[in-house]
Amino acid sequence: MPGGIVNTFVKPAWTVAAALALTGTTIAAPTVASGSPSPARNGVCAGVSSCHRVATIDVDGDRRADQVGWHQLGKNRVEIRVRTVRGRSLRHTVNVRYWWKGGDWGGAAWIDGRPGAELLVGSLMGAHTPFYTMLTFRKGRLVMEKSPAVGAYGSDRWAIDSSLMAYAGWNRNVSPNGRITMTQRVASRNGDGVEFKGHDVRYAWTAGHWKQVKRSPHWYKNSRKASKIGGWHVWHLQRFPGL
Repeated sequence: MPGGIVNTFVKPAWTVAAALALTGTTIAAPTVASGSPSPARNGVCAGVSSCHRVATIDVDGDRRADQVGWHQLGKNRVEIRVRTVRGRSLRHTVNVRYWWKGGDWGGAAWIDGRPGAELLVGSLMGAHTPFYTMLTFRKGRLVMEKSPAVGAYGSDRWAIDSSLMAYAGWNRNVSPNGRITMTQRVASRNGDGVEFKGHDVRYAWTAGHWKQVKRSPHWYKNSRKASKIGGWHVWHLQRFPGL
């Protein structure tokens, strides 16, 4: 995985299943259901076996809460299902072969600048680096929203990290004038020392896509300080969902 690091994943003490990392946003929050199985007799999972509802949130951008379902197709594939308030059914199949439990629900949150929430699926797991497939609503369909990241963590999927040697995370921010940015923060141990060095890369949502607008170097005195950057720092998402 990134940097060739093979250390076992270290789940920090501050990573609590119920913890939500808060960042600024201007959008009110509908209810998002937990990822625990809750078979639905009606709605998104009606008549579908191995399916349970994982969220209730606006996906298509009409400001009304839609139903999101998780349909396990086997250990290698999962189908994310959405039933909108208008009764429209949307489906997207995600390859989860390389996530040890057949994929994990990552959560639903507002990421980009388009109306409607994005949906995360844990789909690939390295030695200590989880990668998430991000789905979004576009032109009447659920499609993949690719990560803009490059370098060690560059992938179509969105990567985070936490190990003895490296940390990586994503921070969402909304400026007072409504500009939406996602900043990838990365840090790795400086040789066999205690310090970590890395960088922040900021991407702004511009004209319907992510555009890199700034890159800056960063140093951290020790792992305690560096570990704070790891994971998702996005309202409505756990820091390390599915882990």
